[in-house]
Amino acid sequence: KFKFTASEKKSTFQCSLDGAGFTSCKSNQSYAGLSTGDHHFEVRAVDAAGNIDSTPASFDWTIQ
Repeated sequence: KFKFTASEKKSTFQCSLDGAGFTSCKSNQSYAGLSTGDHHFEVRAVDAAGNIDSTPASFDWTIQ
């Protein structure tokens, strides 16, 4: 599970797995059934005014 927060209240989040487009998500995002190999997760905040964080947080890992 990936847990994340934003510094601005009422922010929402968008997540991307392995280079796919960003889609709406919430903290505690999880993924099941991932294939063996390298994976890349990114999350970005969107504030109440619709401004999108230009520097998403990311995490890389490998399933063996």
